[in-house]
Amino acid sequence: MAYRAMLVAGLVTGAGGLALLGAGLPGALLLRRRWAAEGTTAEARCLETYVQERRDDRPSVRRAIVEFRTPDGTAHRAHLQARDLVAGDVLTVRYRPRRPSRALHADRSDGTAALLVAIVVLTLALLTTAGITLHLGLAPDPEPADGWHFGGTR
Repeated sequence: MAYRAMLVAGLVTGAGGLALLGAGLPGALLLRRRWAAEGTTAEARCLETYVQERRDDRPSVRRAIVEFRTPDGTAHRAHLQARDLVAGDVLTVRYRPRRPSRALHADRSDGTAALLVAIVVLTLALLTTAGITLHLGLAPDPEPADGWHFGGTR
C-alpha cells in the first residue's frame, strides 16, 4: 500500500515539475519579450524617496517616486526601487503604453533572469523528488525477516 502512495506521489511531483518547466520558462521569456517589444523609454526625474516598511520579518525597502512624460505630453508617476536614487536625479524608465504607472528602471534588470533561475531550480528539485519517490515506489517488496509469512506455509 505504501508503495502505491510513493508511485502516486512520484507521478504527481514529476507532472508538477514538467508543468512548471513547460509553462514557467516560456512564460518568463514571453514576459521579457513583451517588455522589449512594447516597452517605451522615457526620461524621468526622481521626485522623492521613502522607505517602505514591510510586515513580517522582511527588511524595509527604499523606494522612489519618479515622474515622466509620455510622447503625448501626459505626466505619469511610478514607484521604483531606489537603491542609489536621490531627489532630483534623472534616469531612463521603460514603460508599457497601456500601464505607464508600472514603469521599470531601464538600466536595471527586470528580474527575468532571477525568475528563470528560480524556475529551473524548482523544476530540478521537483523532478529529483519524483525520481526518488518513483524509485522507492517501484522497488520490490522486501522479504520478511522474522519468518512469519501470511497466505501460505513454508
